[in-house]
Amino acid sequence: MGKRNRTPAEEYERLKKRAEGGRASDNQLKRLEEARIALGIGQDEVRTQVRKSLSSFAPPNNVENLSENEKIDHVLAYAKSRGLVNVSEYGNPSSSKRCVLFGSSHRSVNRSENGPIMNSMPEAHYQLFCVMNFLRISGVNTQLLVEGLERSKSPHDDLSLDLGGKRLLDVRTNEGQNYMVDNPSIFKQAIIQMLRDGKDVTFFSLSNYPNINGAHSPEILNDLDDVIKEIGFSTKFSEKYQPRNTELQTVKVEMVSGRWQILINGNWVYPKVLLDDSKKVIDAYNDLDRLSAARENEVLNHFKNGSPDCMPISWTGLQHLPPIRDACIANGMSVCEVVPKAEADINIHAKSIRHNAIEFHTLAHAYNELNKALN
Repeated sequence: MGKRNRTPAEEYERLKKRAEGGRASDNQLKRLEEARIALGIGQDEVRTQVRKSLSSFAPPNNVENLSENEKIDHVLAYAKSRGLVNVSEYGNPSSSKRCVLFGSSHRSVNRSENGPIMNSMPEAHYQLFCVMNFLRISGVNTQLLVEGLERSKSPHDDLSLDLGGKRLLDVRTNEGQNYMVDNPSIFKQAIIQMLRDGKDVTFFSLSNYPNINGAHSPEILNDLDDVIKEIGFSTKFSEKYQPRNTELQTVKVEMVSGRWQILINGNWVYPKVLLDDSKKVIDAYNDLDRLSAARENEVLNHFKNGSPDCMPISWTGLQHLPPIRDACIANGMSVCEVVPKAEADINIHAKSIRHNAIEFHTLAHAYNELNKALN
């Protein structure tokens, strides 16, 4: 039996549901916009949806009498109840030093991150974007300190999105913020546009939360740029020894023309070549570890210097959450950790290019020594 033809209105509703659930492809988003224009759904509906978003979250009636910390706790409880985030408490619950630590995957234009983390990123950042919008509506003004940005530098750029029908949405306005909360597909469109414009992609880059600041000194970021260039070799290493979307084949070692060689993914490699390549990857990640510790310490110092009356807030990549959390606990602090629901089950310790490089380096070293003995 053939597929039933849908009316334009039915197709619009079907695509709209997929987009609102974050499941729409780029082609489906394009078709959704075409259907919207064809049906004449325009600015009045946009304003209605904006009003709906404003009424979907409201601070307590006595918000003016609440402390900054109470406002934050109210927002986090609401976001958790709506299935946007997981909220976990660690450390000493009676400590006068309490902090809020947001964590998620992220992508920088000068780095490539693939796999389940990247697949979850748009939804995860949408969820954190909603939290920041609720904080703004509640009148929270506590500084959000963010990883990857220099101190005193704002992540905000002017950005307008084409909604069709010669209508532009200024994402920096409160109307634009609320519209994106009600329309996850529009938030995704903004992320795609930022990538095309060569910008880093984060929830706070699109948020108009009033107090966002970078966490790092210029020196740390300069060193990080250098290390990221080194890390770039790991992509070539992965493509050479473990092509993307393929399983790592059984490694064989045989004597070929009187020399030990290693068969990896169908290619014969001299141990010395593999030894040098794997060492480059290991050295680059060791340098990254050193810088990560320095960056994490900057966040820790921010938390340690926070006021009990205004608990500090920071955002960082998922891999930095455990060391920062542990350091805070070691300093007698109470940590409220907030992770978007889309990434609650991600294993940040999954086997990586670095682990493969270490294994290959051990193997290559042994057979390189054997080849030396043959001379």
